[in-house]
Amino acid sequence: MIIILPFQQVINLAITVISTSDIHVNSDASKLNYNHHSETDYIPLCYSSDKVTLHDCDIEYDSQISCPSHLNSGLAPVVLKQIINTNNLEIEELISLVDNGETETLLAQIHQNEEPERIKNALESASPYLSDRVLLAAIKEKPKPLPPDILKEIIISNSPVTDTVMSALNTLKLPEDIQQQIQEVQTGTSARAELEQQISYIESQKGIAENDLMRQYLNDTTINGIDSVIAYLETQRDLINKKQLVQAYLVANQCEKAKILLGQLPQENNEDINFYNFYNLLTDLCVSEKTYFELTSAQEQTVREIAESETSVSVNAQAILSLVYNEKFPEVIEELKFIIDLRNAPQQGENLGDNITKQIQFVKIYPNPAENTITIELSAELDNKNISVEIYNYLGQKIIFYNFAGNLLNTLDVSDLSNGIYIFKILVGNKIIAREKVVIEK
Repeated sequence: MIIILPFQQVINLAITVISTSDIHVNSDASKLNYNHHSETDYIPLCYSSDKVTLHDCDIEYDSQISCPSHLNSGLAPVVLKQIINTNNLEIEELISLVDNGETETLLAQIHQNEEPERIKNALESASPYLSDRVLLAAIKEKPKPLPPDILKEIIISNSPVTDTVMSALNTLKLPEDIQQQIQEVQTGTSARAELEQQISYIESQKGIAENDLMRQYLNDTTINGIDSVIAYLETQRDLINKKQLVQAYLVANQCEKAKILLGQLPQENNEDINFYNFYNLLTDLCVSEKTYFELTSAQEQTVREIAESETSVSVNAQAILSLVYNEKFPEVIEELKFIIDLRNAPQQGENLGDNITKQIQFVKIYPNPAENTITIELSAELDNKNISVEIYNYLGQKIIFYNFAGNLLNTLDVSDLSNGIYIFKILVGNKIIAREKVVIEK
């Protein structure tokens, strides 16, 4: 489930926040909404405006309530469901504007080589929201290419177009005057891009409501939380929630339901295929009442292949290999293509990686795997700092909070934790300085 909340620093495969007022997004990254707090310090000043849409939450930052583990909208589950349903309707309505909801019909007209004027009328009626798929088909896939003047009108009606579409156009030998007319309108933001930003924003609001709902269910001690999660997910039709339902069934030990639903999911790309392979293996273990420690050689090989697949389930497969075989996997972060922020540039004689190395050396957590106790050793640079640790389980729930009260050598009792993988976050004040996966194995 995706949640986009007010935040100060983000690092993922395509985004970095250099400071609270700088965001750099790689050119091949997806568009995103950045929800920020209302104080000036938290409003980005420099950011990739073609990729990032700012939204003021009109909320002041508060370390006690502004983090997901503390966030509580105060809305009852029935109200959250209403918000989610309204968001779904809004999203469906907006998505239907793309290609007038007739993508396959438009593609068929292009591929069947209908008369240029007829194709033009059909595409113009769906403008300015033509998808790249349809635009690329009009440029490259019509058996008898569209005349340059007709193609020009279609492109101009949907401009500015994406780099992908412009690259395809550049492969054609269009007359210079037509090329110039097309180039002149490649400024600003297209209607379709604005539509996609609107859809993305509503999806982020839906995600916030869904996360709030899931937290309330899982934290409610008067009900069986996972049953409520399942009941909600069973009403959802989108692929993301269906994949989450497979996982929820497994958590509830409803193995057969997980296997049936898994078999109904599409396997159209590498991401889908690896998701299927991973959770098919887990459902097999669930049905046979076996554990990760009882993998067959074929199952172990499947886990290893998934671990190397660079898909969303790779980290899950790596976690199993860490738990069962005590193997270590480096945290892989795509190198960002940004200009060095001169305010934090290395000094003369200092390498760019030196600051990173210093941060890594701030904290040592051992042993790992652990049984009953864990030692967290802090470097001298953290003396007299407000240091704390937060421990999260695999559901993302914070289960332990401990303040070190200035001690550099700290021993935590984890005897009450069950076997599994936990995330330890070390904080200086409200800033995370270290994050470590720790295996509890007894």
